[in-house]
Amino acid sequence: CRKIDAAIYVVSRCFEGVFMELFWGNTDHAGAHSLGWTEEKPLTPCTNAKQDEKPACFLYAHLGYLRTHSHNFTGALNLCTKNNLNQSDTWFCLKGVGITMMKHFTSHRLEQAESLVIQLGSEEKRAYYEGVIGYARLSNVSEKELLSFCGLLKHDGDICRSVIKNVPR
Repeated sequence: CRKIDAAIYVVSRCFEGVFMELFWGNTDHAGAHSLGWTEEKPLTPCTNAKQDEKPACFLYAHLGYLRTHSHNFTGALNLCTKNNLNQSDTWFCLKGVGITMMKHFTSHRLEQAESLVIQLGSEEKRAYYEGVIGYARLSNVSEKELLSFCGLLKHDGDICRSVIKNVPR
């Protein structure tokens, strides 16, 4: 990725592909364990990553957990919030869980995703909803549908609407 002669966002997309493959893809060619990932310490590749790789790594880190703990979204959230990560690493990790929640609910029944984050603080919820909203937009969910989704939330509607308003499409 570092050898790509392109803008930094292109390089960061390359890092995303690398970590997506590590945490979710077929690692038979290298073996996930040879890349520093283990069930016992699933965040090791991210904590050991170089600074410019960390956002991409933490964005996908929860997928390694979900690979071995199918549908345990509470556990994935705990991975992000209970491992003494710095604020930026926690933010990218929670954003990644939000992306996965959008994919899991396929833009339907998203209001059920709110119950998962009820224990989180408002900044942590914001990161999570940035993932949900960002992936929804990538999936061509309309702004009208997103605002409707925010209206279904019992506790997090204001955070959700703030993300829609303040995070560019």
